[in-house]
Amino acid sequence: MTPLIAAAVLLAAITHASWNAIAHGIKDQLVAFTLVSGGGAVIGAVPVSYT
Repeated sequence: MTPLIAAAVLLAAITHASWNAIAHGIKDQLVAFTLVSGGGAVIGAVPVSYT
């Protein structure tokens, strides 16, 4: 496994754990869903902008 792939997998795991912890800590589920979706959109827009 190349270092780039290992770093991408590690970053994905950390990001997933972080937004799950944030989402479970917010009592209003609509706000939690909006924040998680918005974060995913921002993270997803970065690689798309480089293509």
